[in-house]
Amino acid sequence: MDKETSSVSGITTCRAKGLPLCEPKTTTLNEEIKPFVKIEQPAPAKTILCDCALDDDSTALESEDENSLKEPSTIDDQLQVEDIEEELSKQKQRVQLIDNIYDLNTPYCPIGDPCVDMEIEINKYKVHPEILELQRNNHKLRQQLQEMQQCCTASDIIVKSLLKSISRDMETVAQLKSRFGKVDSFKRNLEYERMLCGQRYRYLMREMYDWDQCNWYIQNKLKEAEKEHVKHVARIDYKDPKHEAIDRLNQAKLDIKEVHDAMYKSTGSPRNRESSEVYPQLGSEISAFLQRNEQLFKESH
Repeated sequence: MDKETSSVSGITTCRAKGLPLCEPKTTTLNEEIKPFVKIEQPAPAKTILCDCALDDDSTALESEDENSLKEPSTIDDQLQVEDIEEELSKQKQRVQLIDNIYDLNTPYCPIGDPCVDMEIEINKYKVHPEILELQRNNHKLRQQLQEMQQCCTASDIIVKSLLKSISRDMETVAQLKSRFGKVDSFKRNLEYERMLCGQRYRYLMREMYDWDQCNWYIQNKLKEAEKEHVKHVARIDYKDPKHEAIDRLNQAKLDIKEVHDAMYKSTGSPRNRESSEVYPQLGSEISAFLQRNEQLFKESH
């Protein structure tokens, strides 16, 4: 209780500007602790063994026995008890020595039922039976409460581990869903491509590899090739006319060259110098033409 009040009083109050002061309320518990009252078991009533009157002889014997019990023990009896105790101590020392020599690990006495309080059981004859039963039940409940607390902490740990495993499983489920979506899309694409490939294959088998259509295509191409072939002339056919035309061209070149030489000589005479001075570029152009086309005026065999 003092710890609670000290922890409550140790809280700092709010001192912010513009806010009211909040003072914590101190709570006190007014409980009166009553002292434990031990209920003693009532003494049993005296029982009467017999109603007959005792004789004088029996009373005399009882008085003698009581007197003999009240007499102190003799010196011999005391010496005998001391000898026994000494012998017992020697035996204990001997056992201890043997135990030390052989290093005997004597196990401890096993603990009994944890729900049984030995102190209560030892003092059960001094307590009323109902109170004894209440004490036993109280001790059992305390032991069960401790076990339940341990089970509660263990269950909390198990629940936390289960929550972590569930979160991990949810993450794996999300990843598997995404992968399943990819697999589904791949499967659909595969089905589409398979159908498309089948359609293309059927088209090729029906259209491209059908001999009627192929023959029709080949015939059209052959007709176009024949038309192009007719336009051209065989090399054998135009070989002789070619040589004849070349010879004629060479002869014409030579004739033109002779005409050029004659014209150049006529323009170079004194009589025609004046005319050449009027056209000074004519001779140079003709000579340049001859130089450029020198290969044309050579005889080709």
